[in-house]
Amino acid sequence: MCEGMAMQLGPMYLLEIAPFNLKGAFGTACQLFCTIGIFTGSVFGLREILGKIDSQMYYVVIFLSIISRLIRKKD
Repeated sequence: MCEGMAMQLGPMYLLEIAPFNLKGAFGTACQLFCTIGIFTGSVFGLREILGKIDSQMYYVVIFLSIISRLIRKKD
């Protein structure tokens, strides 16, 4: 429930503080980057890319999600 609220309130806040000539770019960027993140997670989650379950590549997916969370937390 909180994630849904964040997905609504974040872009709305950005649109309120954005300059008039950049409102479209700010409104689109949030949803675009969320979609890119979902797509990237889906691609890295494919067994064909990461190999077997015993593969160490799953740590890469976990590491990327932690790094992206730390980057977002600094904002």
